[in-house]
Amino acid sequence: MRGKIIEYEAKTIRNEERKKFITETEERAKDMLRDKMTLPLVEKYTHLPMPRIEELARGLGLL
Repeated sequence: MRGKIIEYEAKTIRNEERKKFITETEERAKDMLRDKMTLPLVEKYTHLPMPRIEELARGLGLL
């Protein structure tokens, strides 16, 4: 039983770390967009999908 609990906790921690990484990456992308970096360059350096970058840009009023 203890092994399943540890496995669950590890999975939870991985998911939290992944969400944190995505949030930090999206914040970096927003900074790049505010600095007028082109969408393809933001995609290149953040590895975010273009539809998500466009969504972030629209949210900032840049598209």
